[in-house]
Amino acid sequence: SDPNFMLAPAMQDENAEVRRHAVRLTEGFFIDVSIMAQVLLEKVPDDDSLQVRYQLALTLGSLPAEKGVRNALAKLAKKDVANPYMRTAILSSLSEGAGEMLLQLRNDAEFRSLPEGREWLRALAAQIGKQQSPEEIAALLQAVTSLEKDDKLAFQTILQAVAARPG
Repeated sequence: SDPNFMLAPAMQDENAEVRRHAVRLTEGFFIDVSIMAQVLLEKVPDDDSLQVRYQLALTLGSLPAEKGVRNALAKLAKKDVANPYMRTAILSSLSEGAGEMLLQLRNDAEFRSLPEGREWLRALAAQIGKQQSPEEIAALLQAVTSLEKDDKLAFQTILQAVAARPG
């Protein structure tokens, strides 16, 4: 049977546990442009339940790294900026796209002004440095361009993360 028919309504159920399980069950299905993908990427990141958002952060890592997935992860990062468990779940779902997410979060002055927001920038820059992907490094360089005059603290945070040696 069609997973859209079964899971899309469950993702909007009034019970948070039903929504969380519905999000988790989507991992077994290929999600293309559909009702379920729209609900998963646009509505679930705004869910009132932290457990549902946490499950979504983990589930998004099983989907192809497309712009909609990265946008949903960035939305989750902004909503749960101070939650270290969410940060870990979101970063674990970014095998690709950390540079694009860094650009999105860097462009949000309110996010950058928070100590937790700068921690996100640091974590993303460190992940990009470890991954050594040319596309991600190009995005990181784009993110720091003009940031020195716009926000010296965020600029320093990103550069220190890239320069840090592991261990």
